[in-house]
Amino acid sequence: MILVVTNTKDQTVDYVEDQFQQMNIQYHRLNTDLMYTKYSHEFHIDNDPKSDILAAYFEGECIDFSTITGVWYRRAVEPNLPSNLLSPQAQKYVAEEGRYFTKCLWRLLEGACWVSKPQAISWASVKLHQMRVARDLGMKIPKSLATTNPEAALRFYETCNGKIIVKPFTANTLEYDDAYVSIYTSRVTAEHLKHIDQIANGITFFQEEIPKQFEVRVTVIGDDIYSAKVDSQNDDEKVLDWRRTSKIQTLWEPYTIPKALANKCMQMVKMYELSYGAFDFAFTPDNEYVFFELNANGQWAWLEIELGYPMSSSLAKTLGG
Repeated sequence: MILVVTNTKDQTVDYVEDQFQQMNIQYHRLNTDLMYTKYSHEFHIDNDPKSDILAAYFEGECIDFSTITGVWYRRAVEPNLPSNLLSPQAQKYVAEEGRYFTKCLWRLLEGACWVSKPQAISWASVKLHQMRVARDLGMKIPKSLATTNPEAALRFYETCNGKIIVKPFTANTLEYDDAYVSIYTSRVTAEHLKHIDQIANGITFFQEEIPKQFEVRVTVIGDDIYSAKVDSQNDDEKVLDWRRTSKIQTLWEPYTIPKALANKCMQMVKMYELSYGAFDFAFTPDNEYVFFELNANGQWAWLEIELGYPMSSSLAKTLGG
């Protein structure tokens, strides 16, 4: 059985569930937000291995974790706490014990095939380290600076001839009351420099702005690799970040990257002990590929939907399904 670790709001898994059903693949979707409120757990371990019980129960269904052969670690979130936990102390205790329990669960499933193990995803998601690894593998990278020093930021701006961008490491959204605001890659202007002292309040990530002909997404799933291009430069709102919403539809096209670049992508995924990785590249006017980042647990289903790539099949194959 394949265990899909995600949450109730994950629309990508909604889609892949349909694919698994069509392929007659047995799976259980573990929505981690419901782990305390909808699941009951029973883990027995004693001196006789035959007496071990590793099981959870969900709406009358028993999930025997000893039967799990593959784990798709997709979008785990913090569990909702039971409503009868009224004191902050009780809530904190249950939350901390629960986090430890889930670590135990993932570790007890170490014999399964993972896409990918939580510790590998965490280790691979360090952007500054990614830049060094990509460079050492022979990929082109943008000049980059992470700093709280306004003077260092001004020097970087001058070094890059006033062509720099700013983007978050990981905080891609901000919550205001009931609304969420996305944070995208943005150009740093002379007007912004008037307030550069504010970066002393928190680490800020700058990069040189890379000119582009178009952008490329390279997705590695197990031993399979898929690539696609998007002309982000025909839309002023998407020039710096193709994820921005726009009135112009973002059209992806099938694209073949050079074998040497594909090998480097595969090598980087394996170096981080991942089974999955989604790479973002710019293709420049000088016909060079410039590495932006490796998404260790990034999105991919839209490419299967738009381009017909058999990515769900690759995922199932990698998981042993």
